[in-house]
Amino acid sequence: MPKDKKTVDLETNVVRFRTEAPKSKLAQGFEVKALADDVHEVFLYGEIGWDISAKEFIEALQPLKGAGNTIRIRGNTPGGDVTEGYAIGNWIKEVDATVEMHVDGMVASMGSYIAACCDTVVMPKNSFQMIHRPWGFVAGNAEEMVARAEVLTRMAEMMLETYEAKQARTLGETDGVESIRDIMWSNDDSYLTADECLALGLADEVVDEIAMAACIRKDIADRFSAAIPDELILDEDAQVEEEGDDAAAIEDPTTDPEGDDQTDPETNPEVETEPKDDPDAEQEPEELPAEDQDKIRAACEAFDMPDRAEDFIVAKASFADVKKALWKAKAAADAEIETDPTPPVRETPHGDAYPDQRADQLNNQYAASLR
Repeated sequence: MPKDKKTVDLETNVVRFRTEAPKSKLAQGFEVKALADDVHEVFLYGEIGWDISAKEFIEALQPLKGAGNTIRIRGNTPGGDVTEGYAIGNWIKEVDATVEMHVDGMVASMGSYIAACCDTVVMPKNSFQMIHRPWGFVAGNAEEMVARAEVLTRMAEMMLETYEAKQARTLGETDGVESIRDIMWSNDDSYLTADECLALGLADEVVDEIAMAACIRKDIADRFSAAIPDELILDEDAQVEEEGDDAAAIEDPTTDPEGDDQTDPETNPEVETEPKDDPDAEQEPEELPAEDQDKIRAACEAFDMPDRAEDFIVAKASFADVKKALWKAKAAADAEIETDPTPPVRETPHGDAYPDQRADQLNNQYAASLR
């Protein structure tokens, strides 16, 4: 009879051994914008498999796969699920459209794998790629652990093949070029600058610096084995402090960012001291349309902030401003939560210490053996 197994849900970029794609609980992590009839930009900002599912990503870009189209991916991702990244990368390799990767901040782990699948990779001087072998957790006996280790090794070899194929396409001759295998098998997360990627053949062009777009929350950065450059880590406290007045601005739409009353003729010369008496002038609605009010209430419910809906409605805030204020409020709330990454530890009857979940499994087995 097979043993009962318990799984632990880990919110990190690890290999998950599962039979279906993960269900993202977060907002869609990509956005498609048309720059021209045949050029589309895709903002790949988020964790692959969590923020960004392969199914949604491919479905959104499927109409653009034909020859003559250019898909320009703007990448800024800490990586994510291996098989989800494989699905996106394989689709990119097969389409007839030209696919470009522009690294806005960093493409790490499966993000760098997706970049290697693209036809060209453009990196500003202050951007990064991070490559490493995939990793994951497993609980079980020796045979189960060996089996999972073999799967991880195969996945690493598959990623290496794609990196080396990109290197060969870019450089042609690779004699004398540093071995990507040696970098991946160094047992560290390797953060490569734009110039280093160019020398390795993982980038086709290095361009002038752009404003760095930090893409990694600190709790995720702490899980990597190597130190991540500070400029790539999101400072959520600073973001909240810098942008914390957004909600207040929405609640009082007559106040500009500098705090001046926009209805006062002394501070705003464009305000007329006496209104025009124009019977044909279009009157401002007394309240938001019912449809807009329903959307605002639904958004506040989704963010678990239903009490804020009426304030937004009274202020006649736009739905875009409401979403922005809700995201900032959520970021402020999340920043106050302190987490301990160390799982609780308990002892088995034999005195061995294990994380709670594994201790439960072993204690159950021990109790069954006494019956």
